[in-house]
Amino acid sequence: MKKMKINNMVSVLFSLILVLVSCDDNELNIDKAVKSNREMTITTDVVSTDFVGNGAQWGGYDVVPTWLGTETLSDADWNTLFQRIDFMRPPFLRIMTNSGWSYDNNGTYDEVTKTLSLFKMLDYAKSRNIEITYGEWGHQSVGGFGNIDMNWIANSVKFLNHLVNEKGYTNIKTINIINEPNGYWASTEGNYDIYRDVQLAYIEEMAKYALSSVKLMGPDIAVFNTASETEWITKTNNDLGDYVGLYDIHVYPKQQLIRNGEFSNMLRATKK
Repeated sequence: MKKMKINNMVSVLFSLILVLVSCDDNELNIDKAVKSNREMTITTDVVSTDFVGNGAQWGGYDVVPTWLGTETLSDADWNTLFQRIDFMRPPFLRIMTNSGWSYDNNGTYDEVTKTLSLFKMLDYAKSRNIEITYGEWGHQSVGGFGNIDMNWIANSVKFLNHLVNEKGYTNIKTINIINEPNGYWASTEGNYDIYRDVQLAYIEEMAKYALSSVKLMGPDIAVFNTASETEWITKTNNDLGDYVGLYDIHVYPKQQLIRNGEFSNMLRATKK
């Protein structure tokens, strides 16, 4: 992927209507923070030579039959969608699914019945040379979330091989198994050891196919406030090492954290 240089760094402050409330001395003074950020700085200094661009999470069309009662969107709707994504020009897309939306047809492995929308998306991305991270929202278990369903592992990797080596979607560069595994809402219920074991089992199964070009993307954790979750990055590096091709986090910063600098500190700690 061609990397882009940012030659201008601009800090922009949007006009805000603020309702100020009293706060303790050690709390953020919003009014002061707003005023201090009103200054715009324009520079010709190169601030990054590794910026890839703005990507997007793309999906949801697996449930079109439920929404519309049709197998997929109409050609006109797909064309409208593609025109809008062309306007965005994303260099990277994350496409997530699960077995029941793709290759599991009422307990039978099936690469055809439920994949029309997925293939539409992947065909488009390949035609535009857009890098894809593909994955599943969570792992499957047997008799408890800690007992990994190895049959699911086998079918999931088999389908990944179908996408990359049989369908030719070689723009799938990373695989993202388990969304936000540090959360109580995840299939891991926030347990790192389960996350790690699922990744290791997936890697072992991938070794049975010609999938060495596909790496893991992780740990895919959700970060809301501080740098307290950085141990997930450290553990992932220690346990999975070179199998990880891309590290990522999901951030949900509150406005106050951005204004008082905590958000920037959290990003620096995570990068470090």
